[in-house]
Amino acid sequence: MTSYYFRGQGKVYIANLDANDEITGGFRFVGNVPDLKLQLATEPTEHRESTSGHRSVDLIIDQVLSGKLMTTLEDFSKKNLSLAMFGTDSTVSGATATDEEIIAKLGYSVPLSKINVTAFTSLEVGANTITASGNYSVDLKSGMITFEEDPTDTNLVEDATCLCTYTYGGHSKVTGFTQSRKNYWLRFDGLNTVDSSKPVVIDIYKVTFDPQKELALINTELSKMEVDGNMLYSNAGPEGNYFRVRYLGT
Repeated sequence: MTSYYFRGQGKVYIANLDANDEITGGFRFVGNVPDLKLQLATEPTEHRESTSGHRSVDLIIDQVLSGKLMTTLEDFSKKNLSLAMFGTDSTVSGATATDEEIIAKLGYSVPLSKINVTAFTSLEVGANTITASGNYSVDLKSGMITFEEDPTDTNLVEDATCLCTYTYGGHSKVTGFTQSRKNYWLRFDGLNTVDSSKPVVIDIYKVTFDPQKELALINTELSKMEVDGNMLYSNAGPEGNYFRVRYLGT
């Protein structure tokens, strides 16, 4: 008797599905996935006999078939963030902001509308140009202006309207909770590393993901996105209606 053991690694791909469960476009590689699990379950109904006096279970009928998908993503691309946050991703092109209005708060920081500032040109109050020295400082990457609590320029007062001119570079953006739940086809293009790295290909025809459980913003380890999902019934599966596993071996 030959035993077949499994220890997997591999790549995870997803593709968008249309209303007919058909793939639209191609498959997107989601980056490194250190953990991927498919948990299968049924909701059985038990029938009990009524002849022996013991009311023993003599039949189990599976009413519902279901699958839970558990994934951990490490690639914080804008596409993955959009998936995990039900969001919309976009790219902001660099440009110049002229006379952008902010309100001075002495002793506090006030954000500009853009980040990745490449050059801060001027801050004006009325007809007066306020020099940075002794009055404010600019964090270019985050686009924050910090006002001195006691500025040297008497024109810079609390709640003064400031007009800012600056240039900024391009950056990526994800706006969370702007999309409804979507359906995907998930493919695991794997290797059995205890069996000469033979290929294992698993297709789950229709998956919907929940929002990520949490987003660790301050930590000492690499951040991860834990994104769980549910396997759904598909009308477009090539074999069966849920998933298939193909591999080399018997």
